[in-house]
Amino acid sequence: MRFLINVTLAVLVATECYSQQQDAGLRLNLEIEKKVTKRLSVSLINRLTFNNNITECGSAFTGIAAGYKLNKWLTIGGQYRFMQNRNLDNFYDDRQRFIGELSAQKKIGKVEVGIRMRYQSTINGIAITEAYQHQTRDLLRARVQVRYKLSKKYSVALREEIFYRLGQLNNLQGMRTSAAFSYNVTRHHQLDLLYFVHQELNLKANDTDFIFSVGYGFTF
Repeated sequence: MRFLINVTLAVLVATECYSQQQDAGLRLNLEIEKKVTKRLSVSLINRLTFNNNITECGSAFTGIAAGYKLNKWLTIGGQYRFMQNRNLDNFYDDRQRFIGELSAQKKIGKVEVGIRMRYQSTINGIAITEAYQHQTRDLLRARVQVRYKLSKKYSVALREEIFYRLGQLNNLQGMRTSAAFSYNVTRHHQLDLLYFVHQELNLKANDTDFIFSVGYGFTF
């Protein structure tokens, strides 16, 4: 565990040293999850993201998600998000995002190792027919997570994620390193704290974002 923490700190320092443009941000997350069956769950997700050193709301979205446990280790899921992103003219552009994912996890004592593969397609506009007249942005995201359970209520996690832009010559376009803390207040309520560094790669201006995230989840 100490080795993983040292590696994470080294990556965070390295990305800060070699980035071209830097920004600090804040994310506020709300998720309400309904356990339909032991295998099937549906969720409503809301997020606000503040950027420019937390001085303005850069984006917001409302989404619906569903997940189905294939077995003890594998879960498939999908999401739809309606998003609004702030542009350079200080107006908000409408976007839609479609997500499909497959995740696997394995517990070894107090340690849980998880892998998630996610495909996402982001398009402009509200109407689907209108949106596909514009260029879509398709990404494949691969994430590895190691979670350590401190007690029944507390856990910490380290994550590393890679972003691939599909249909591009230099398709590796981002890396994200995260450290998370979770607190199960009760059976139904959970608080999450997350800090991550996201570094863009192979773009004209490779920005680096330092984001602190606060989340609340309700499950019933």
